[in-house]
Amino acid sequence: MDDIAVLRHRARGCGLLRAVGDQAFDRLAVAVALDSHRIAAFDPVSCHAVAHKAHTDEADGHILCHFEILRTRTIDKAASNHVYEMVYHRGIVASTRRIGGYDMNILILGGGGVLGQKLALKLAANPTLKGQAIMQVTLADVVDPPKIDAPYPVQTVTCDIADAASVAGCVTAQTDVIYLLAAIVSAHAEEDFDAGMNINLFGIYNVLERCRALRTVPTVVFSSSIAIYGGEAQDPLGDHSYPNPQTSYGMQKAAGEMLINDYSRKGFIDGRAFRLPTVSVRPGKPNRAASSFMSSILREPLNGQEAICPVESDFLHYYISPRRCVENLVKGVELNAADIGHNRVMQMPGKTWSIAQVIEAMTAVAGTDPAKLIRWDPQPNIKQIVSGWRWDIHADKALRLGLKADDTFEDNIRYYLEDDKPTT
Repeated sequence: MDDIAVLRHRARGCGLLRAVGDQAFDRLAVAVALDSHRIAAFDPVSCHAVAHKAHTDEADGHILCHFEILRTRTIDKAASNHVYEMVYHRGIVASTRRIGGYDMNILILGGGGVLGQKLALKLAANPTLKGQAIMQVTLADVVDPPKIDAPYPVQTVTCDIADAASVAGCVTAQTDVIYLLAAIVSAHAEEDFDAGMNINLFGIYNVLERCRALRTVPTVVFSSSIAIYGGEAQDPLGDHSYPNPQTSYGMQKAAGEMLINDYSRKGFIDGRAFRLPTVSVRPGKPNRAASSFMSSILREPLNGQEAICPVESDFLHYYISPRRCVENLVKGVELNAADIGHNRVMQMPGKTWSIAQVIEAMTAVAGTDPAKLIRWDPQPNIKQIVSGWRWDIHADKALRLGLKADDTFEDNIRYYLEDDKPTT
């Protein structure tokens, strides 16, 4: 594809392309020039060249118009890798999306967080996605994310998803896949309702509206949460359980799921949303998430530091390791929309363990000393939030589609020691 870029133009319904002439191709060519830095404006010479290479086919109730854009002074080598499918209805380009024969451009919103960084490293280790070579990864967050080493360019940018203009600056027509991981965590969203709404709800809306305006139909992967379950919903819970969140954070995630579903139904995005189990053992320091202790009671003792457990030892919860979660996020992009079905939301697989069981797993892997550093100190404000979270959860759809849970919590401990334990 170094010398010729091929554009497949599809008009829905017979008779909508009765005439294919220079004027029609001029419209198409201009519509293709979505990035002025990569594709200069098409002049009449290139449009005539396009017209001379055109042909039409009629099949299955559609008129397909295939044409080639010959390399001229207006098209550079990088641009020739870009292949588009355009839905052209009554003289108007209704939507545009890139299809095969191009390199993959990925945006990770929340790219400075634990999962965003681990996802970027996972992609760098295997630099293909959906059968295409990764051309670029952009890490975006409210503060400039740490850069990673990769066999392709990695761009880092600041982006506040609560600001539509900021979103427009990093979601471009060249973006093929968007990982929408950015959020404020559960306890923060509960304490500061406005911040939770602005980021966890209106931030999602801003991203999806930007996709709708671009008409490029990117794949959007949204990280939802098991916090959407609660209240009177009957156990066991799963893909078809109705959301009944008992926190503002859970409500915001549930609303995000509905947005992903509807924007997918309308053809604005190719969306999929995964209800993430609690991710443990997370590296780094405790954060404002109510679930933060579910990593800290293991991470800090493994690092030789004291940790506080604010709940009883029989407290049950649904977990996944960071490593397995990231593997599932990569697999989730590669799922076919037809296999996902009308409901683009699914539970990511996890396993349920008690606090006592996760500590036993730590002891089995790391010996008896770390558990001695756990101090039991009940905290009613934390318990009030997490007691509404559910643990009898099934992920039948995701398991059927090839996503996986960890086999044992001992694996979670080993992964932390292998991937994240500080060396000094």
